[in-house]
Amino acid sequence: MAGTDQLELVRAACGQLVGAADGALEWKWDGRLGTATAAFGADLHAAVRATLDACFERCWSSTEIGAASARVTAVAAKLGGLRGGQLLWVASPDAPVMLFCAWWPWGGGARVSIRVGYDADGADDTASARPDLESWFDL
Repeated sequence: MAGTDQLELVRAACGQLVGAADGALEWKWDGRLGTATAAFGADLHAAVRATLDACFERCWSSTEIGAASARVTAVAAKLGGLRGGQLLWVASPDAPVMLFCAWWPWGGGARVSIRVGYDADGADDTASARPDLESWFDL
């Protein structure tokens, strides 16, 4: 079961992501993947990556994902796998609620979309035990 303290950590990380790049990201809901999504240009790459590095414990690339835990590789698979240039950040991979962020470059790398979601492996399935990403990202 996800504890209140752990959900507060996830909520705090989401707050940092909302404020990434001085709040310049426009967040939308991706109902297909159940993630908060933002797309941005090359001018924001460094600022967003710095925030992701601060919020998440580990970043996996397409060449490294094979060494990740089964849970992390399952999340990558749910997102369609990782291709060259794509990245997957994870926070608290052993906790009941694991926050993740996928980095998907497109347009020759000129733009990137990020998708923030969670995996609730073993977490209580009540609303109070799950992250409320739509609310936390003002969606």
